[in-house]
Amino acid sequence: MKTSAIKVVLSLFNQKNVNKLKSNINKKTIFGVVLGILLLALLYYFLKPFFFDLNSNKQLFENKIDKVFKLNSSINGKISYNLFPTPRIHFKNTDLKFNNSDSSKLKVENLILKISILNLGSLQTIKLENLIISEQEIEIYSKGFKDYFNYLAISKNKNILIKNSTLFFLDDQGGKVIFEKVSLDQKYKNDIHQININGFFAKNKIKISYFDEKNKKKYFKIKIPKLNISSNVTFDPKSNLKSQKGQLKLNFLENILLVNFSGSKDFKITDSFFRGKFLNSKINGDINFKKNFFFNLNLDINDLNLRKFLLYYFSKNNNNSYFTLGSSKKINGQLKIQSRSSNSFFGKINDMNGILLFENGDIEIKKGSLELYKDSKLKFDILYTENDETPRIEFSTRFSTDDYGKFLKKFEVYNVDEKKAFSIVQGVIYLEDRELKIKNIIKNNNEKIGKKDILTIEKNFNKYVISENTLDVLDFFKIKKFAKETFQEF
Repeated sequence: MKTSAIKVVLSLFNQKNVNKLKSNINKKTIFGVVLGILLLALLYYFLKPFFFDLNSNKQLFENKIDKVFKLNSSINGKISYNLFPTPRIHFKNTDLKFNNSDSSKLKVENLILKISILNLGSLQTIKLENLIISEQEIEIYSKGFKDYFNYLAISKNKNILIKNSTLFFLDDQGGKVIFEKVSLDQKYKNDIHQININGFFAKNKIKISYFDEKNKKKYFKIKIPKLNISSNVTFDPKSNLKSQKGQLKLNFLENILLVNFSGSKDFKITDSFFRGKFLNSKINGDINFKKNFFFNLNLDINDLNLRKFLLYYFSKNNNNSYFTLGSSKKINGQLKIQSRSSNSFFGKINDMNGILLFENGDIEIKKGSLELYKDSKLKFDILYTENDETPRIEFSTRFSTDDYGKFLKKFEVYNVDEKKAFSIVQGVIYLEDRELKIKNIIKNNNEKIGKKDILTIEKNFNKYVISENTLDVLDFFKIKKFAKETFQEF
Protein backbone atom coordinates (compact mmCIF):
# COMPACT_ATOMS: atom_id res chain seq x y z
CA MET A 1 0.00 0.00 0.00
CA LYS A 2 2.71 2.33 0.96
CA THR A 3 4.46 1.75 -2.29
CA SER A 4 1.23 2.30 -4.30
CA ALA A 5 0.52 5.65 -2.62
CA ILE A 6 3.99 6.90 -3.39
CA LYS A 7 3.61 5.87 -7.00
CA VAL A 8 0.33 7.78 -7.31
CA VAL A 9 1.86 10.95 -5.90
CA LEU A 10 4.90 10.64 -8.13
CA SER A 11 2.70 10.13 -11.15
CA LEU A 12 0.97 13.46 -10.45
CA PHE A 13 4.33 15.23 -10.57
CA ASN A 14 5.82 13.39 -13.49
CA GLN A 15 7.82 15.36 -16.03
CA LYS A 16 4.90 15.82 -18.36
CA ASN A 17 2.64 17.41 -15.77
CA VAL A 18 5.42 19.65 -14.45
CA ASN A 19 6.17 20.89 -17.96
CA LYS A 20 2.48 21.54 -18.56
CA LEU A 21 2.25 23.57 -15.31
CA LYS A 22 5.33 25.58 -16.25
CA SER A 23 3.90 26.33 -19.67
CA ASN A 24 0.59 27.58 -18.23
CA ILE A 25 2.36 29.78 -15.74
CA ASN A 26 4.65 31.36 -18.39
CA LYS A 27 1.93 32.18 -20.90
CA LYS A 28 -0.94 33.30 -18.78
CA THR A 29 -0.38 33.74 -15.11
CA ILE A 30 2.96 35.49 -15.12
CA PHE A 31 1.94 37.86 -17.97
CA GLY A 32 -1.33 38.74 -16.26
CA VAL A 33 0.31 39.32 -12.90
CA VAL A 34 3.08 41.50 -14.35
CA LEU A 35 0.61 43.52 -16.46
CA GLY A 36 -1.68 44.02 -13.49
CA ILE A 37 1.18 45.20 -11.32
CA LEU A 38 2.32 47.66 -14.01
CA LEU A 39 -1.20 49.04 -14.49
CA LEU A 40 -1.67 49.47 -10.78
CA ALA A 41 1.71 51.19 -10.50
CA LEU A 42 0.92 53.53 -13.38
CA LEU A 43 -2.55 54.25 -12.04
CA TYR A 44 -1.15 54.98 -8.61
CA TYR A 45 1.56 57.18 -10.16
CA PHE A 46 -0.87 59.32 -12.21
CA LEU A 47 -3.54 59.45 -9.49
CA LYS A 48 -1.16 60.36 -6.70
CA PRO A 49 -1.41 64.16 -7.29
CA PHE A 50 -5.13 63.91 -6.42
CA PHE A 51 -4.06 63.25 -2.83
CA PHE A 52 -1.64 66.18 -2.60
CA ASP A 53 -2.69 69.16 -0.50
CA LEU A 54 -2.58 71.54 -3.46
CA ASN A 55 -4.42 74.47 -1.90
CA SER A 56 -1.98 74.69 1.00
CA ASN A 57 0.92 75.03 -1.41
CA LYS A 58 -0.03 78.12 -3.42
CA GLN A 59 3.31 79.75 -2.63
CA LEU A 60 5.11 76.73 -4.06
CA PHE A 61 3.26 77.06 -7.40
CA GLU A 62 3.72 80.82 -7.48
CA ASN A 63 7.47 80.29 -7.09
CA LYS A 64 7.48 77.65 -9.84
CA ILE A 65 5.57 79.96 -12.22
CA ASP A 66 8.03 82.75 -11.48
CA LYS A 67 11.04 80.50 -12.04
CA VAL A 68 9.82 78.67 -15.14
CA PHE A 69 7.74 81.32 -16.95
CA LYS A 70 9.37 84.48 -15.54
CA LEU A 71 5.97 85.76 -14.40
CA ASN A 72 4.97 87.17 -11.06
CA SER A 73 1.75 85.39 -10.06
CA SER A 74 -0.85 85.56 -7.33
CA ILE A 75 -3.21 82.58 -6.97
CA ASN A 76 -6.43 83.74 -5.32
CA GLY A 77 -8.72 80.74 -5.87
CA LYS A 78 -8.77 76.94 -5.63
CA ILE A 79 -6.21 74.60 -7.17
CA SER A 80 -7.18 71.23 -8.66
CA TYR A 81 -5.54 68.39 -10.58
CA ASN A 82 -6.87 66.82 -13.79
CA LEU A 83 -5.51 63.70 -15.42
CA PHE A 84 -7.18 64.05 -18.82
CA PRO A 85 -6.45 64.81 -21.61
CA THR A 86 -2.93 65.09 -20.14
CA PRO A 87 -1.80 65.73 -16.56
CA ARG A 88 -2.48 69.38 -15.71
CA ILE A 89 -3.22 71.66 -12.79
CA HIS A 90 -6.11 74.16 -12.81
CA PHE A 91 -6.02 77.47 -10.95
CA LYS A 92 -8.99 79.72 -10.19
CA ASN A 93 -8.66 83.53 -10.20
CA THR A 94 -4.97 84.07 -10.86
CA ASP A 95 -3.16 87.38 -11.43
CA LEU A 96 -0.16 87.35 -13.78
CA LYS A 97 2.29 90.25 -14.00
CA PHE A 98 4.70 90.78 -16.87
CA ASN A 99 7.90 92.49 -15.78
CA ASN A 100 6.33 92.65 -12.29
CA SER A 101 4.27 95.65 -13.41
CA ASP A 102 0.64 96.40 -12.49
CA SER A 103 0.21 98.09 -15.89
CA SER A 104 0.64 94.72 -17.61
CA LYS A 105 -1.28 92.54 -15.13
CA LEU A 106 -3.70 89.90 -16.44
CA LYS A 107 -6.58 88.57 -14.35
CA VAL A 108 -7.28 84.98 -15.45
CA GLU A 109 -10.37 83.24 -14.08
CA ASN A 110 -9.33 79.75 -15.20
CA LEU A 111 -5.64 79.08 -15.71
CA ILE A 112 -4.17 75.74 -16.80
CA LEU A 113 -0.62 74.54 -16.18
CA LYS A 114 0.31 71.56 -18.30
CA ILE A 115 2.83 69.44 -16.36
CA SER A 116 5.36 66.80 -17.33
CA ILE A 117 4.30 63.15 -16.93
CA LEU A 118 7.66 62.62 -15.25
CA ASN A 119 8.31 63.36 -11.59
CA LEU A 120 4.72 63.25 -10.33
CA GLY A 121 5.88 61.65 -7.11
CA SER A 122 5.76 64.88 -5.06
CA LEU A 123 4.77 68.53 -5.34
CA GLN A 124 8.40 69.61 -5.17
CA THR A 125 9.40 67.48 -8.19
CA ILE A 126 6.48 68.42 -10.48
CA LYS A 127 7.77 70.09 -13.65
CA LEU A 128 5.74 72.78 -15.44
CA GLU A 129 5.63 72.75 -19.26
CA ASN A 130 3.05 75.13 -20.73
CA LEU A 131 0.82 77.82 -19.29
CA ILE A 132 -2.54 77.70 -21.08
CA ILE A 133 -5.31 80.32 -21.20
CA SER A 134 -8.33 78.75 -22.88
CA GLU A 135 -11.77 80.25 -23.62
CA GLN A 136 -11.31 83.21 -21.27
CA GLU A 137 -12.23 86.90 -21.40
CA ILE A 138 -9.25 88.96 -20.26
CA GLU A 139 -8.57 92.66 -20.02
CA ILE A 140 -5.17 93.80 -21.26
CA TYR A 141 -3.69 97.26 -20.79
CA SER A 142 -2.39 99.62 -23.47
CA LYS A 143 0.37 100.80 -21.11
CA GLY A 144 1.57 97.21 -20.85
CA PHE A 145 1.89 96.50 -24.58
CA LYS A 146 5.65 96.97 -24.42
CA ASP A 147 5.95 94.47 -21.54
CA TYR A 148 3.76 91.93 -23.37
CA PHE A 149 5.81 92.22 -26.57
CA ASN A 150 9.17 92.05 -24.79
CA TYR A 151 8.07 88.97 -22.87
CA LEU A 152 6.93 87.12 -25.99
CA ALA A 153 10.11 88.09 -27.85
CA ILE A 154 12.47 86.66 -25.21
CA SER A 155 10.36 83.72 -23.96
CA LYS A 156 11.70 80.66 -25.75
CA ASN A 157 11.65 77.40 -23.85
CA LYS A 158 8.49 77.63 -21.74
CA ASN A 159 5.42 79.02 -23.40
CA ILE A 160 2.17 80.84 -22.74
CA LEU A 161 -0.53 79.45 -25.02
CA ILE A 162 -3.85 81.20 -25.64
CA LYS A 163 -6.78 79.31 -27.14
CA ASN A 164 -10.08 80.73 -28.40
CA SER A 165 -10.16 83.61 -25.91
CA THR A 166 -11.40 87.21 -25.93
CA LEU A 167 -8.92 90.00 -25.18
CA PHE A 168 -9.93 93.62 -24.73
CA PHE A 169 -8.59 96.97 -23.55
CA LEU A 170 -10.20 100.33 -22.84
CA ASP A 171 -9.51 103.28 -25.12
CA ASP A 172 -9.11 106.90 -24.01
CA GLN A 173 -12.90 107.33 -23.89
CA GLY A 174 -13.43 104.17 -21.83
CA GLY A 175 -14.82 102.14 -24.73
CA LYS A 176 -13.91 98.50 -25.20
CA VAL A 177 -11.55 97.54 -28.02
CA ILE A 178 -12.25 93.83 -28.42
CA PHE A 179 -10.28 91.02 -30.08
CA GLU A 180 -12.27 87.79 -30.34
CA LYS A 181 -11.36 84.12 -30.85
CA VAL A 182 -7.71 84.85 -30.13
CA SER A 183 -5.21 81.98 -30.29
CA LEU A 184 -1.49 82.29 -29.62
CA ASP A 185 1.10 79.58 -30.18
CA GLN A 186 4.88 79.62 -29.69
CA LYS A 187 7.58 77.26 -30.91
CA TYR A 188 11.31 77.26 -30.20
CA LYS A 189 13.44 74.65 -31.91
CA ASN A 190 16.94 74.58 -33.40
CA ASP A 191 17.52 78.28 -32.60
CA ILE A 192 14.30 79.27 -34.41
CA HIS A 193 11.70 81.15 -32.38
CA GLN A 194 8.20 81.39 -33.88
CA ILE A 195 5.02 83.05 -32.62
CA ASN A 196 1.68 82.82 -34.42
CA ILE A 197 -1.41 84.78 -33.35
CA ASN A 198 -4.86 84.54 -34.93
CA GLY A 199 -8.03 86.36 -33.99
CA PHE A 200 -10.87 88.64 -35.08
CA PHE A 201 -11.20 92.40 -34.72
CA ALA A 202 -14.47 94.06 -35.81
CA LYS A 203 -15.34 90.76 -37.53
CA ASN A 204 -12.13 90.92 -39.57
CA LYS A 205 -9.66 88.07 -39.25
CA ILE A 206 -6.16 89.12 -38.17
CA LYS A 207 -3.01 87.02 -38.58
CA ILE A 208 0.22 87.92 -36.78
CA SER A 209 3.49 86.02 -37.10
CA TYR A 210 6.94 86.53 -35.63
CA PHE A 211 10.01 84.62 -36.83
CA ASP A 212 13.50 84.83 -35.32
CA GLU A 213 16.34 82.62 -36.48
CA LYS A 214 19.40 83.27 -34.34
CA ASN A 215 21.86 85.64 -36.06
CA LYS A 216 19.92 85.25 -39.30
CA LYS A 217 16.46 86.15 -40.49
CA LYS A 218 13.99 88.10 -38.33
CA TYR A 219 10.56 89.36 -39.34
CA PHE A 220 7.20 90.44 -37.96
CA LYS A 221 4.06 90.22 -40.13
CA ILE A 222 0.45 91.33 -39.79
CA LYS A 223 -2.33 90.50 -42.25
CA ILE A 224 -5.99 91.51 -42.39
CA PRO A 225 -7.09 89.64 -45.55
CA LYS A 226 -10.64 90.97 -45.74
CA LEU A 227 -9.43 94.59 -45.75
CA ASN A 228 -6.45 93.81 -48.00
CA ILE A 229 -4.05 95.17 -45.37
CA SER A 230 -0.64 93.66 -44.70
CA SER A 231 2.46 94.78 -42.84
CA ASN A 232 5.88 93.18 -43.00
CA VAL A 233 8.79 94.30 -40.81
CA THR A 234 12.13 92.75 -41.73
CA PHE A 235 14.86 93.22 -39.12
CA ASP A 236 18.61 93.28 -39.55
CA PRO A 237 20.05 90.00 -38.12
CA LYS A 238 21.94 91.97 -35.45
CA SER A 239 18.78 93.70 -34.18
CA ASN A 240 17.68 93.12 -30.60
CA LEU A 241 15.31 94.68 -28.06
CA LYS A 242 17.80 97.46 -27.30
CA SER A 243 18.57 98.43 -30.87
CA GLN A 244 16.61 97.77 -34.04
CA LYS A 245 17.34 98.28 -37.69
CA GLY A 246 15.23 97.19 -40.58
CA GLN A 247 12.49 97.94 -43.07
CA LEU A 248 8.72 98.27 -42.70
CA LYS A 249 6.50 97.66 -45.71
CA LEU A 250 2.81 98.44 -45.23
CA ASN A 251 0.14 97.77 -47.87
CA PHE A 252 -3.30 99.29 -47.29
CA LEU A 253 -6.13 100.60 -49.49
CA GLU A 254 -3.96 100.10 -52.59
CA ASN A 255 -1.20 102.21 -51.05
CA ILE A 256 2.36 101.30 -50.13
CA LEU A 257 4.33 102.77 -47.24
CA LEU A 258 8.00 101.76 -47.08
CA VAL A 259 10.07 102.89 -44.08
CA ASN A 260 13.77 102.22 -43.45
CA PHE A 261 14.44 102.68 -39.73
CA SER A 262 17.22 102.38 -37.19
CA GLY A 263 17.43 103.15 -33.47
CA SER A 264 15.95 102.15 -30.14
CA LYS A 265 13.49 104.61 -28.63
CA ASP A 266 14.65 107.31 -31.05
CA PHE A 267 14.35 106.11 -34.63
CA LYS A 268 15.92 107.63 -37.72
CA ILE A 269 13.78 107.35 -40.85
CA THR A 270 15.74 107.43 -44.12
CA ASP A 271 15.16 106.73 -47.83
CA SER A 272 11.47 106.03 -47.23
CA PHE A 273 8.40 106.69 -49.34
CA PHE A 274 4.62 106.60 -49.60
CA ARG A 275 2.99 105.65 -52.91
CA GLY A 276 -0.73 105.59 -53.50
CA LYS A 277 -3.57 106.46 -55.82
CA PHE A 278 -3.40 110.18 -55.15
CA LEU A 279 -0.11 110.79 -53.35
CA ASN A 280 3.54 109.93 -54.01
CA SER A 281 6.12 111.27 -51.58
CA LYS A 282 9.51 110.77 -49.98
CA ILE A 283 9.79 110.56 -46.19
CA ASN A 284 12.63 111.11 -43.75
CA GLY A 285 13.04 112.36 -40.20
CA ASP A 286 12.72 111.09 -36.62
CA ILE A 287 10.20 109.10 -34.56
CA ASN A 288 10.41 108.97 -30.76
CA PHE A 289 8.84 106.40 -28.39
CA LYS A 290 10.55 107.47 -25.13
CA LYS A 291 7.42 108.65 -23.35
CA ASN A 292 4.63 109.22 -25.82
CA PHE A 293 4.64 108.68 -29.54
CA PHE A 294 6.20 111.76 -31.19
CA PHE A 295 7.40 112.29 -34.75
CA ASN A 296 9.24 114.97 -36.71
CA LEU A 297 9.11 114.04 -40.38
CA ASN A 298 9.70 115.68 -43.73
CA LEU A 299 7.21 114.89 -46.47
CA ASP A 300 8.56 115.75 -49.92
CA ILE A 301 5.58 115.27 -52.24
CA ASN A 302 6.26 114.39 -55.85
CA ASP A 303 2.64 114.03 -56.95
CA LEU A 304 -0.62 114.86 -55.19
CA ASN A 305 -4.24 115.07 -56.27
CA LEU A 306 -5.52 116.91 -53.20
CA ARG A 307 -9.19 116.85 -54.06
CA LYS A 308 -9.37 113.13 -54.78
CA PHE A 309 -7.18 112.39 -51.74
CA LEU A 310 -9.48 114.22 -49.32
CA LEU A 311 -12.69 112.95 -50.90
CA TYR A 312 -11.41 109.35 -50.82
CA TYR A 313 -10.21 109.29 -47.21
CA PHE A 314 -12.90 111.56 -45.77
CA SER A 315 -15.85 110.20 -47.72
CA LYS A 316 -19.13 112.06 -47.71
CA ASN A 317 -20.93 108.71 -47.58
CA ASN A 318 -20.87 108.46 -43.81
CA ASN A 319 -23.50 108.63 -41.11
CA ASN A 320 -22.63 112.16 -40.00
CA SER A 321 -23.43 115.39 -41.75
CA TYR A 322 -19.91 116.59 -40.88
CA PHE A 323 -16.52 114.95 -41.06
CA THR A 324 -14.06 114.66 -38.20
CA LEU A 325 -10.29 114.66 -38.34
CA GLY A 326 -9.43 114.31 -34.66
CA SER A 327 -6.43 112.18 -33.78
CA SER A 328 -5.50 110.38 -30.60
CA LYS A 329 -4.12 112.61 -27.86
CA LYS A 330 -1.21 110.18 -27.59
CA ILE A 331 -0.09 110.93 -31.16
CA ASN A 332 1.96 114.11 -31.27
CA GLY A 333 4.36 115.44 -33.84
CA GLN A 334 4.76 117.38 -37.02
CA LEU A 335 5.05 116.88 -40.77
CA LYS A 336 6.97 119.42 -42.81
CA ILE A 337 5.25 119.29 -46.19
CA GLN A 338 6.67 120.45 -49.48
CA SER A 339 5.08 119.88 -52.87
CA ARG A 340 6.17 121.35 -56.17
CA SER A 341 2.96 120.48 -58.01
CA SER A 342 -0.48 119.06 -57.20
CA ASN A 343 -4.03 119.07 -58.46
CA SER A 344 -7.02 120.47 -56.55
CA PHE A 345 -10.58 121.54 -57.20
CA PHE A 346 -9.12 125.01 -58.02
CA GLY A 347 -6.84 123.48 -60.63
CA LYS A 348 -3.07 123.23 -60.58
CA ILE A 349 -1.32 124.13 -57.32
CA ASN A 350 2.39 124.93 -57.31
CA ASP A 351 4.92 125.20 -54.49
CA MET A 352 2.73 124.05 -51.61
CA ASN A 353 4.45 124.26 -48.22
CA GLY A 354 3.40 124.02 -44.60
CA ILE A 355 3.81 122.37 -41.23
CA LEU A 356 1.12 119.87 -40.21
CA LEU A 357 1.01 119.62 -36.40
CA PHE A 358 -0.64 116.93 -34.26
CA GLU A 359 -0.95 117.96 -30.62
CA ASN A 360 -3.21 116.48 -27.93
CA GLY A 361 -5.91 115.53 -30.43
CA ASP A 362 -5.79 118.84 -32.34
CA ILE A 363 -4.60 119.08 -35.94
CA GLU A 364 -3.09 122.34 -37.14
CA ILE A 365 -1.54 123.64 -40.34
CA LYS A 366 0.97 126.43 -39.70
CA LYS A 367 2.66 128.67 -42.22
CA GLY A 368 0.77 127.05 -45.07
CA SER A 369 1.31 128.54 -48.50
CA LEU A 370 0.55 127.66 -52.11
CA GLU A 371 0.47 129.21 -55.53
CA LEU A 372 -2.84 129.19 -57.40
CA TYR A 373 -1.97 129.61 -61.04
CA LYS A 374 1.04 131.81 -61.76
CA ASP A 375 -0.33 135.06 -60.44
CA SER A 376 -2.27 134.15 -57.28
CA LYS A 377 -0.95 133.09 -53.88
CA LEU A 378 -2.63 131.90 -50.71
CA LYS A 379 -1.15 131.74 -47.22
CA PHE A 380 -3.08 130.14 -44.40
CA ASP A 381 -3.19 128.83 -40.84
CA ILE A 382 -5.84 126.21 -40.00
CA LEU A 383 -6.71 124.54 -36.68
CA TYR A 384 -9.03 121.57 -36.22
CA THR A 385 -10.03 121.15 -32.57
CA GLU A 386 -12.66 119.47 -30.41
CA ASN A 387 -12.06 121.52 -27.27
CA ASP A 388 -15.24 122.02 -25.24
CA GLU A 389 -16.63 119.07 -27.24
CA THR A 390 -17.39 121.42 -30.14
CA PRO A 391 -15.70 120.19 -33.33
CA ARG A 392 -14.65 123.20 -35.37
CA ILE A 393 -12.14 124.52 -37.85
CA GLU A 394 -10.53 127.87 -37.08
CA PHE A 395 -8.78 129.53 -40.01
CA SER A 396 -6.89 132.60 -41.10
CA THR A 397 -6.15 133.17 -44.80
CA ARG A 398 -4.15 135.78 -46.71
CA PHE A 399 -4.85 135.87 -50.44
CA SER A 400 -3.06 137.98 -53.06
CA THR A 401 -3.31 138.08 -56.86
CA ASP A 402 -1.89 140.12 -59.70
CA ASP A 403 -4.99 139.59 -61.85
CA TYR A 404 -8.18 139.48 -59.77
CA GLY A 405 -10.49 139.52 -62.82
CA LYS A 406 -8.77 136.53 -64.37
CA PHE A 407 -8.96 134.62 -61.11
CA LEU A 408 -12.72 135.22 -60.69
CA LYS A 409 -13.46 134.04 -64.22
CA LYS A 410 -12.66 130.52 -62.97
CA PHE A 411 -15.84 130.86 -60.90
CA GLU A 412 -17.85 132.37 -63.77
CA VAL A 413 -17.74 135.81 -62.19
CA TYR A 414 -17.17 138.45 -64.89
CA ASN A 415 -16.99 142.23 -65.27
CA VAL A 416 -14.33 142.62 -62.60
CA ASP A 417 -11.55 144.84 -63.89
CA GLU A 418 -9.34 144.86 -60.82
CA LYS A 419 -5.83 143.64 -61.32
CA LYS A 420 -4.01 143.39 -58.03
CA ALA A 421 -6.00 142.38 -54.97
CA PHE A 422 -5.26 141.37 -51.39
CA SER A 423 -7.51 140.03 -48.63
CA ILE A 424 -7.32 138.63 -45.11
CA VAL A 425 -10.15 136.42 -43.85
CA GLN A 426 -10.44 135.02 -40.32
CA GLY A 427 -13.25 132.78 -39.14
CA VAL A 428 -14.59 129.50 -37.78
CA ILE A 429 -16.56 126.61 -39.31
CA TYR A 430 -18.68 124.76 -36.73
CA LEU A 431 -18.87 121.22 -38.04
CA GLU A 432 -21.91 119.89 -36.19
CA ASP A 433 -24.04 122.94 -37.06
CA ARG A 434 -22.53 123.27 -40.56
CA GLU A 435 -22.13 126.98 -40.03
CA LEU A 436 -19.48 129.52 -41.03
CA LYS A 437 -18.82 132.47 -38.74
CA ILE A 438 -16.47 135.16 -40.07
CA LYS A 439 -14.57 137.19 -37.51
CA ASN A 440 -12.94 139.64 -39.83
CA ILE A 441 -12.31 140.46 -43.51
CA ILE A 442 -9.78 143.02 -44.62
CA LYS A 443 -9.03 143.75 -48.27
CA ASN A 444 -6.58 145.80 -50.27
CA ASN A 445 -5.45 148.91 -48.40
CA ASN A 446 -6.65 147.84 -44.95
CA GLU A 447 -10.28 148.25 -46.01
CA LYS A 448 -12.43 146.43 -43.46
CA ILE A 449 -15.56 144.72 -44.79
CA GLY A 450 -18.71 145.80 -43.00
CA LYS A 451 -20.90 143.58 -40.86
CA LYS A 452 -23.77 143.58 -43.39
CA ASP A 453 -21.56 142.24 -46.17
CA ILE A 454 -20.02 139.66 -43.81
CA LEU A 455 -23.52 138.39 -42.91
CA THR A 456 -24.28 138.05 -46.64
CA ILE A 457 -21.10 136.04 -47.22
CA GLU A 458 -21.86 133.80 -44.21
CA LYS A 459 -25.46 133.23 -45.31
CA ASN A 460 -24.53 132.30 -48.88
CA PHE A 461 -21.63 130.06 -47.84
CA ASN A 462 -23.79 128.17 -45.35
CA LYS A 463 -26.59 127.87 -47.90
CA TYR A 464 -24.75 126.99 -51.11
CA VAL A 465 -21.67 125.17 -49.82
CA ILE A 466 -22.02 123.37 -46.45
CA SER A 467 -25.78 123.06 -45.95
CA GLU A 468 -25.61 119.28 -46.49
CA ASN A 469 -22.06 118.38 -45.50
CA THR A 470 -19.04 120.40 -44.43
CA LEU A 471 -16.89 118.27 -46.73
CA ASP A 472 -18.57 120.12 -49.61
CA VAL A 473 -15.98 122.85 -49.18
CA LEU A 474 -14.12 120.57 -51.61
CA ASP A 475 -16.93 120.73 -54.18
CA PHE A 476 -15.83 123.19 -56.87
CA PHE A 477 -19.32 123.54 -58.33
CA LYS A 478 -20.75 124.55 -54.96
CA ILE A 479 -17.92 127.02 -54.41
CA LYS A 480 -18.61 128.45 -57.87
CA LYS A 481 -22.34 128.76 -57.08
CA PHE A 482 -21.51 130.59 -53.83
CA ALA A 483 -19.15 132.99 -55.62
CA LYS A 484 -21.66 133.86 -58.37
CA GLU A 485 -24.55 134.45 -55.96
CA THR A 486 -22.44 136.51 -53.57
CA PHE A 487 -20.98 138.83 -56.22
CA GLN A 488 -24.46 139.43 -57.65
CA GLU A 489 -25.61 140.77 -54.28
CA PHE A 490 -22.69 143.20 -53.94
